[in-house]
Amino acid sequence: MESFATQIKKRRSLMIVLTLVALAAVGGTAFYYFAFAAPRYPGDGLRGFTQGMTCGLTAGVAGVLIWQIILLSRALVSEAKLRALYIAETDERNRLINDKVGGLGYNLALWALTVAGGVASFFQPLVAFTLLASMAGMALLKAGLSLYYKNRY
Repeated sequence: MESFATQIKKRRSLMIVLTLVALAAVGGTAFYYFAFAAPRYPGDGLRGFTQGMTCGLTAGVAGVLIWQIILLSRALVSEAKLRALYIAETDERNRLINDKVGGLGYNLALWALTVAGGVASFFQPLVAFTLLASMAGMALLKAGLSLYYKNRY
């Protein structure tokens, strides 16, 4: 159980760093939009929409990371919660469902589309909107497949 606790501590540290990066990205995007893009492109609703969508998605990611950090910290304090987390992560049913839904490759594709949409929002709003809409469609597909396979298995 000690090796699992060490894994959880490393994962929590990585999540803290990613949370700080996400919060910095939210602040940087908001600053860029209000300081540079809004005065330069008045009345461009699509540009404002994509910038806001990027800020919102990044803030949502930061919120999920903060929630995960809290859950992992609680698990590290309590031996019973740590054991429950270990069982949940090593459960064969959960692994099968994750493999059926797409696993790591699908998650990496979602993250790549999100980052590409965020970067594109600074240059071409229509491309950013298309990438972020594709990401949202993929996320909905993953959620639907997860529900289907959790009910099936």
